[in-house]
Amino acid sequence: MQRNKPTPPEELITLLSTYHFPGNIRELESVIFDAVSNHATGKLSLDLFKTHIANKRSFSSADAADSPPEKNTMVSFSHQLPTLKQIEQLLIDEALKRSNSNQSIAALSLGISRQALNKRLKKANTKDPVK
Repeated sequence: MQRNKPTPPEELITLLSTYHFPGNIRELESVIFDAVSNHATGKLSLDLFKTHIANKRSFSSADAADSPPEKNTMVSFSHQLPTLKQIEQLLIDEALKRSNSNQSIAALSLGISRQALNKRLKKANTKDPVK
């Protein structure tokens, strides 16, 4: 590059050690190349590294939000998926169980109004009078 060798900032090693470099060594080389080619003083700018890492982390977070979590899932399924009606009834039953049959608390935990829960319970009872 025909430039003087820059001095890395003291915090650079600490900053780089907090990032896992999903692009492996090529990503690291690219960031260092950019920093060296863009430095104007005798010291590399830490801001360029911070910006790169922040951009990559926000991109990774967006990807993670779009995909379902692999661990810590709230629900697990057997080989055959239940129908939406079955899931709805299971959720209502579990909410009522956890709330000791208090419909207001069950509705709150389900994110619906008590009236909406009541409507769903009536609909389920008219279709299945055994309950």
